Amino acid sequence: MSKTAILIVNAKDPGNKIPWLDCCLPQIERHSRSSDYQVYIANGNSEAEGRYIAATYPKIKVFAYRAETTAPAQQHSAGLDFLIERLDKEIEYFITLDSDAFPIRDRWIEILTSFIETGVTAVGVYRDEFVREVEPFLHVSCLCIKKQDYYNLGIRFADCYKPERDFSYHANCEWLKRKASLVGLRRSNVNNRHFLMAGVYGNLIYHNGAGSRPPTFRTSTDPAQNEEVWKDLQKAVFTNLDELITGLIDCPYDAIETLPIPTVRVKQQNMNLFLINRNWEKYNQFLENTEQKKAFTCGKGVFILGMHRSGTSCLTGMIEQYGLHLGEVSPIDKFNQKGNRENKVVMQINNELLLANGGYWYEPEEVQWVTPSLKERIEQFKQNLDVGKFWGIKDPRMLFCLSAWFQPDTLLAGTFRHPYEVIYSLKDRGNIVLSGRDWQDLWFRYNCQLISLYRLCPFPIVNFDWEPNRYRAVVQNLGRSLSLNIEREDFFDPELRHHRCGEEIQDPRARKLYSELVEIAECEEKKLQEVSKRPEQLQLIKLELERSHSRLSQIKAFLE
Repeated sequence: MSKTAILIVNAKDPGNKIPWLDCCLPQIERHSRSSDYQVYIANGNSEAEGRYIAATYPKIKVFAYRAETTAPAQQHSAGLDFLIERLDKEIEYFITLDSDAFPIRDRWIEILTSFIETGVTAVGVYRDEFVREVEPFLHVSCLCIKKQDYYNLGIRFADCYKPERDFSYHANCEWLKRKASLVGLRRSNVNNRHFLMAGVYGNLIYHNGAGSRPPTFRTSTDPAQNEEVWKDLQKAVFTNLDELITGLIDCPYDAIETLPIPTVRVKQQNMNLFLINRNWEKYNQFLENTEQKKAFTCGKGVFILGMHRSGTSCLTGMIEQYGLHLGEVSPIDKFNQKGNRENKVVMQINNELLLANGGYWYEPEEVQWVTPSLKERIEQFKQNLDVGKFWGIKDPRMLFCLSAWFQPDTLLAGTFRHPYEVIYSLKDRGNIVLSGRDWQDLWFRYNCQLISLYRLCPFPIVNFDWEPNRYRAVVQNLGRSLSLNIEREDFFDPELRHHRCGEEIQDPRARKLYSELVEIAECEEKKLQEVSKRPEQLQLIKLELERSHSRLSQIKAFLE
C-alpha cells in the first residue's frame, strides 16, 4: 500500500481551549495500526504545544504555522496548502482531517484510498444539510485524494476561500467543472442530535462540527439549542467517546466493521434547486434574465413514488381509473392480480440507469449521470406518451432515477408500507435471496430516498397500512386535487393486501423512519382534505398553473 499523509490544521485561536487533538490523534493511532501513514500538523499555537505533540504521538511531523489572516476558514484553507507543499516525495495520497473529526473504524485509510484506486478522484464527508442554499459537496473535515490528482486539478484550497462560505464547496464546484469523479460518505446516524453537529459519516468517520468555534450556523433558527447540544457533545466526546458513537449508530463500537459504508456520487445537480424548492421569486427572476428563448412542449404528469410492494400499484391503479393516462402497462402479473401498472420501457430504462451508476433495484444507487443514449430514449418515451392527456409513470426504481426524468410541470405522489409487510411480500417473490437484515436495509434505503425527495419539495404521501375506508378517502382526495373524475368504479380491493403482520419494528432506524413517514402521511392527509373542501381554491390553483406553464417550459434549455 502507498503511503498516506493525514493533514491537520491546528490554527491559532485564543478563544479555543478545547483539546481536540488529544482526542483526534489517539483515534488515528487506534484505527491505523496496519496502515502506512504520516500525520502532518500545521500548528498555529504555542511552540511548547508543538513539541508536546511531536514527542507524544508516533508518525507525526509538526510545522510552525502563522497565517496572515485572522479569519478561521481562510487560515484553514491556507494551512492545508501549506502542508501539501511540505509532503514527502513518497506520499501518494493525503487525507484532510479536522481536529474534531476522527476515524471510528479500523482500516479507514485503506477504505478511503480504495475508492481512489477504482477511478474516483476524491472521497470524503458528504454535506447535504444546506441543500436549500447550496448543492451537496464533499467537506474537508475528512477528504481523501491523490496528491498528484490535486495538483492536476489546478485548484488550491486557498483559491476557493470566500467570506461566509465554505471553501470546500467552491473547491468541489471547480473540480466538477474539470470532470472530477467525487464520492461522498453519507451521514448515517440513527439518532441525529443536530442537523450538522455529531455526524457519523459512512460508518467510518465521526465529525463533531463547530469544534473550534461557537456553534453558529447561518441556517439555524435555534441558537440556544445549538449551544446546548454543543456543550453536551464536548462532554460526551471527552468522557466516553465509544459510548457516544454507540448511541449515535445503535451499534456496539467493536462491531462497527460489520456495518455498510453508505456513499453517494457527487455532481452538480441536473435539477435546479430553486425550482425544486418552489422559490418562485428566484425562478421568475431567472426567467426574466435568461437569454434562452428555446421552448419545449410536454404534457402535465405525475410520478408515483414508493418502494416495491408498498402500494404503488394500488395507488397508480386507482388514479388511472380516475382518468390518469399510463400508456401501455401490465394489467396483470404473477405477483399482482391487477397488474403492477408499470411500463416495460420505463422499467428497462431505469434498470440501465441504475446499472450505469453502479446499482440495481436491490442494490440501488442514486442516478448521478445519464448517458446520451438513455437521455434520448427517455425523451422519446415522454414524447410518445404525451398525447395531450394528464399522464403518469409508476416504477419503484424512479425513487433513484427521478433526476433523469424530472421536468418542471410534473407532480409527485408517494406511498409507503410497514417494513415487515414489504419484506414478507418481497421474500415470497423468490426471484432474489437476501438475508432478513439486508431486506430491512433495502426498505430503509428506499424510504430514506422517499423522505429526502419530500424534504426537497413536499408532495402527497399516503400510508398503505391505513384501514380501507381511510385509504380510499385519501386517494379520492388526491384524485380531486389532480382534477380527475373520482366517481368512476373503485380499483381498490382490500382483499388483495396480503402479509398483514402488525409486528413491532425492532430495528430503531426503521422504527424511527416509519414513524416519520406516518406523521408525513397524516399531515398530507389534512392538506388534501382542505383542498377537497374548497373547489374554488383548486380552480384558482389550476388557473395559476396554466398561466405559468408557458414560462415553465423555458426551463428545459436551462437544465440542458
